[in-house]
Amino acid sequence: MDNLLNIITSDQTLKQVSLRLYARIMVYGDPSKDNTYVNSSSYLTLYNHAVPIRNLIDKSSENDSINEQRTYENLLAYETSDPSNYVYGIYQWNLPYVNRASLQKIDVSRVGESDVLEVSYTTDDPGIAYQTILILINEFNKQYQELRFGETNNVIKYFRHELKVVGNELEKSEDELTKYRVAEQIINYDEETKHVAVLNRDYELQYWQSRNDFSVADSVLQELEKRMHLNAEIIRNNELFISHNRIISEINEKLAMAKYYPTSSIPQQTIDSLNRELDKNEQALKEVVATTGYLKYTKEGISNEKVVEEWLLQIIAYKKAEAELNVLNQRKLQMARKYEHFAPIGSTLTRKERLVNINERRYLSILDALNAALLRQKSIQMNSASLKVMNAPYYPLVPSAISKHKLLTIGAYIATLIFTIFFFLIIEILDHTIHNAFKADQLTGSQIL
Repeated sequence: MDNLLNIITSDQTLKQVSLRLYARIMVYGDPSKDNTYVNSSSYLTLYNHAVPIRNLIDKSSENDSINEQRTYENLLAYETSDPSNYVYGIYQWNLPYVNRASLQKIDVSRVGESDVLEVSYTTDDPGIAYQTILILINEFNKQYQELRFGETNNVIKYFRHELKVVGNELEKSEDELTKYRVAEQIINYDEETKHVAVLNRDYELQYWQSRNDFSVADSVLQELEKRMHLNAEIIRNNELFISHNRIISEINEKLAMAKYYPTSSIPQQTIDSLNRELDKNEQALKEVVATTGYLKYTKEGISNEKVVEEWLLQIIAYKKAEAELNVLNQRKLQMARKYEHFAPIGSTLTRKERLVNINERRYLSILDALNAALLRQKSIQMNSASLKVMNAPYYPLVPSAISKHKLLTIGAYIATLIFTIFFFLIIEILDHTIHNAFKADQLTGSQIL
């Protein structure tokens, strides 16, 4: 209770009441008529004295409560601890209603032994008396809240500000990570790199298998062509052989593309058609060789048919392996580009994800601290006395009658005066000491020389 009494009567509280009351009077006052805020005569007294700061009075808004707040803020901004500063003197000087001497007449007393405070204020302006008590209650509540919860509220305000800052940083880092993933077309880097590694392994196996088939077919062809002497050259120069051989190479490349690029959009119907076309051209190639009858025997008369057939099969195998190698060499370039694409992405993603994780941990840490501060605030609120206005202040319609206290005071003054006068009269009457010539003349009945 002592704390409450000290807060409500402190200079800090009364000064805030002074400035807010002054701002309210300047905004709501009317020089032509009285209202519930201030009488016209009181308003004119303060307004005529406020020439240096009239520009601080804001009446630009249609809402007077906004004007009052703006005027109060202007007064605070203008005030300095200087005797020549008008706003500084509002509370210090002898301005009626708003100075220290006037506001210190506010009477605050405890009702018996209860936890109830009674606040009263008497002045010659009913509107000012009413508004002063209203403002005092609000300022008292603010000062009490600041005293009880000020430090906790500052901590909560700090954590909320930091939470907003870190939240913005977290959102920014997440957006940058998302933009980078979209720009580089990365959904799941780990899975995609594993997939690339699997593709590279399959590619290596396919490449060396095709390389081996190509080498075998090439070796066998060279051996067979040695045995065929000039016959292989004759067949190679055949126009139909060249045409069908070229078509077979093209079809083999298309089929290799379909085989080693499963993601390519080649329908199965087209692949079946290519296989039929390949079989058709291989059969035509065999017929071209078969029609060349003089090649079935060597010049020594030895049968050359089996060698030619084997040579033809190896030609077909050679072309197939050659087509696959061409396709796999193109794929090798694509795999190299994939590695060039994914290699720098890994380190960049790690940095960006690390930044997101750091900001996320900071955010969660500050959030935990904020929750702890809020819990402490609630704990203080539960264990602290709450302020509640039991009887709101009312606007006085008639002047207050003289109280018994004032009557007793006046009576005591009059009684003291009468007692003093009669006391000295009695002393004068009973006193027979000669003090002066007039007294000696009275006592002796003779004239004094």
